[in-house]
Amino acid sequence: MNEHYRTIFENVADGLVIHCPDSGDIVDANSSFCDLTGYDREQLVGEPSETVVADGPSYLDDLDDEELVTIRRDGAAFDEWELTRASGVRFFAQVHIALVEFDGRERILANVRDVTERKRQSQRFQALLENAMAIIAVFQPDGTIEYVSPSVERFLGYDQASILGDTITSYVHEDDRAALLERLRVAEENPGEPVRGEERLHHANGNWRVFESVANSQLDNPAIEGIVVNARDITGRRERDNQLKVLDRLLRHNIRNDMNVVQGTAELMAEHGDETVVDAAERILHMTDELLETVEKEREIVDVLGGRTSVRHFDLVDLLRRAAATVDSSSHPDIRLDLPPTAQVCARPEIERGLQELLENALEHGSATVTVTVEQSESTTVVEIRDDGPGIPDTETAAIEEGDIDALSHGSGMGLWLVSYIVSESGGTLEFDTGSTGTTVCVTLPRT
Repeated sequence: MNEHYRTIFENVADGLVIHCPDSGDIVDANSSFCDLTGYDREQLVGEPSETVVADGPSYLDDLDDEELVTIRRDGAAFDEWELTRASGVRFFAQVHIALVEFDGRERILANVRDVTERKRQSQRFQALLENAMAIIAVFQPDGTIEYVSPSVERFLGYDQASILGDTITSYVHEDDRAALLERLRVAEENPGEPVRGEERLHHANGNWRVFESVANSQLDNPAIEGIVVNARDITGRRERDNQLKVLDRLLRHNIRNDMNVVQGTAELMAEHGDETVVDAAERILHMTDELLETVEKEREIVDVLGGRTSVRHFDLVDLLRRAAATVDSSSHPDIRLDLPPTAQVCARPEIERGLQELLENALEHGSATVTVTVEQSESTTVVEIRDDGPGIPDTETAAIEEGDIDALSHGSGMGLWLVSYIVSESGGTLEFDTGSTGTTVCVTLPRT
């Protein structure tokens, strides 16, 4: 090897090793290969290629005459091998094989690059996918399955390779297919924005499993070119939700029936009793009305916490105008709406009911004026509802802001809890500022 080529040979960052094509013995090696393997050049020259191979055949063993002809025609061939250093430490290497002329003879040039860290990262990633508590998949907008993680076998019983190329809709319950395809369409049109939903997927054993999924378009990412979907099995949670709903309906049914009896009895007392009895009956009727109203709000809370609806985009200005028109403000006509032309929010559909509840509460406890304002930042929209009433008791606001109820700290009404859960499930926050001049309720919601 002349001096010019020797200089290039020695200064290449990758390990280079030259083999005899007949025997496979090492003819030469550069400094980078020696540093990579821990051998001196003198220790390597004349030794077989198996010297640096961890186990099994050498990377040269498959190079028969036909393979050599292919390499001469098409250029280098490459593969990954596990090699060993002089110390016995193993490492993964990517080996490129090419044929070169060296000192007038044809030789095999192996370009060796350490890919141990990349290999370990790949193995870690594969282990994460296999053991993830979710299914990770890549779909095309039409639902074609481009990739699915090995965990699909654990959750749905299908072999990973067997469903590649299928359309996801063939595994989705017919009642959920249109909604899933719509979510994929929305994800495609809004790259990078998560689109959430639920669908029932068919298990290989014939059962249906409920999954909560998040779709995120990476169609413009050349490494993926698809819509990434993360799906988590929530069948157990949905079954518990359904059981609680049955118990809730039974409880509300019994309470309403019993309260009807109490109200009927109280009405008879008010009709036929003396003044003291009439006063007591009216108190009973008032309390039963409040109790029935509480039961109804409890139903709404259960629907919010156990519902399948996902967040959507709304114009908060439209919601506030409709909510203000819905509440009974005949005794407090002065609801001042200081609103911009539009104000986008991303929230649960029940947010309109929550705003209505806040306006009703302000009208009930305020004296003359309720003011509603909206401000927007780059990421959030904030609505403030101010009244000039005596203020919400600290026991009510503290329990809601802390999200906890105990024997000493709790509120008596369900309305603000309903609002709190709706706002929380929408990814927002609810705050109260009570002073001598009234109460300000601040609802902050994400814009996207």
